[in-house]
Amino acid sequence: MKTQVKSVLMACAIVFFMITEAFIAFALLFNPDKIKSTQIRIVSFYSKIALKILRIRLRITHDAAPFQENHSSGVLIIANHLSYLDVLMLASVYPLVFVTSVDLKHDLFLGPLSLIGGSLFVDRKKGLGLKKSINETARLLETGYRIVIFPEATSTNGKVILPFKSALMKAAEIAEVPLIPVCISYTGIQLKNQVMIDTEPVCYYGNDSFFPHLYRILSFDSISAEIHFFQKTYFFSGDRRNTAELCRNMIAERYFDRKNNPFLYSLS
Repeated sequence: MKTQVKSVLMACAIVFFMITEAFIAFALLFNPDKIKSTQIRIVSFYSKIALKILRIRLRITHDAAPFQENHSSGVLIIANHLSYLDVLMLASVYPLVFVTSVDLKHDLFLGPLSLIGGSLFVDRKKGLGLKKSINETARLLETGYRIVIFPEATSTNGKVILPFKSALMKAAEIAEVPLIPVCISYTGIQLKNQVMIDTEPVCYYGNDSFFPHLYRILSFDSISAEIHFFQKTYFFSGDRRNTAELCRNMIAERYFDRKNNPFLYSLS
């Protein structure tokens, strides 16, 4: 699929997504409890479309089926973060609420998309704002939502997994729900009949601008990616920092082993 065609299809999908979300928000104006659940289902639907347009070939693996049990129970998903594409891939698997930085709210393009998509915005720099975000996240977990946080608090170039910040994990402790560590990895880029193992061009980090990056993604013939769900875990001894480090170690071990042994994992 040519880059220009994919660009037009992607633009159409974004426009239809925004129109759909705006219509639903207006229709449910007098029933706010249903707005977020409807928003995230719409995001999930359009994320599947976006992955097809972007030719992202997603492979899902797991130690245990993450959402097979009691569908009304909340869970906090802990994932490494490489790109806004992470959100599309996770949302395509299941309707999820994403927690993101309040800075993104002020982005001219991604801000409105995140807002109408039902994201929660957290201000990590202000103690009172952070506490409010933790309590709101806990409330949604108690209601039964599956919520995703990226505890690195930023995206990276894929060469490192940063230390995990544990503050938002307190929401799972308050709500008494499990955590699911998730490892996200991009495993290959196909461009003009060549496969690139170095997937840093997929990562959205540092001073990257959204539209030039998106155009680069559209120029690829396809992108291979994997999401691995680990088994559910709970806080031990009420120690968030140790739990955060445990989750990070699990994800990092899988991530770097995956990068160093791509052929081995392609057979599993």
